[in-house]
Amino acid sequence: MEDLLSGQFHLPADGGRPWWSDELYTLLGMTPGDVPPTLDALTRHVRVDERDALREAVEACARDGIAFAQVHTVKRLEGEGRVMAVAGVAEESAGGGHDVRGVVVDVSSDVRARAARAVNSRLPELLAERPVVEQAVGCLGLVYGVDRAGALEMLRWSADQRDVDVTAAARLVMAAAAAAGGDLGLQGGRLERAVSGALDDSTPA
Repeated sequence: MEDLLSGQFHLPADGGRPWWSDELYTLLGMTPGDVPPTLDALTRHVRVDERDALREAVEACARDGIAFAQVHTVKRLEGEGRVMAVAGVAEESAGGGHDVRGVVVDVSSDVRARAARAVNSRLPELLAERPVVEQAVGCLGLVYGVDRAGALEMLRWSADQRDVDVTAAARLVMAAAAAAGGDLGLQGGRLERAVSGALDDSTPA
């Protein structure tokens, strides 16, 4: 099985110093310190027609405190294209505004389109009586097209960001999924928005 690759980033409010983990540099095919760890540097690795969506999500997180989770095609430095999930949450900055802390997870081993088509048929099963962590892992797998290891990584990261245990984070995810309800659509957009909101412990729309 292919090792799960993931890295983290921190984009502080105006005037702060941005940071990438060494693992994020490695994920993008670089040596730590090769480029400044900025939003511009990150988006340059994203497919051209997807860059605006990522930038707008990060800017909304910094401006309004809105959590986000997206899947993008990312090109590593040597030119290899990979599918990566990018998620972020806001933290209040001492100087005003919001810092953005995020995670990037390589999810190339799974296919998001297949997961999206399965959302409607699998949601009842996910909401059945099963351990809540397993429910949340399955839900994240469907919504973001990640394998079990990738979904668990996102859940653990979310728990760290909210300073709660994994079970509590899983309950937030499943509460968001249950609240979305109804016909979620082939692309799973409604469920994606609800689960993304759960990262921020906000009320699902």
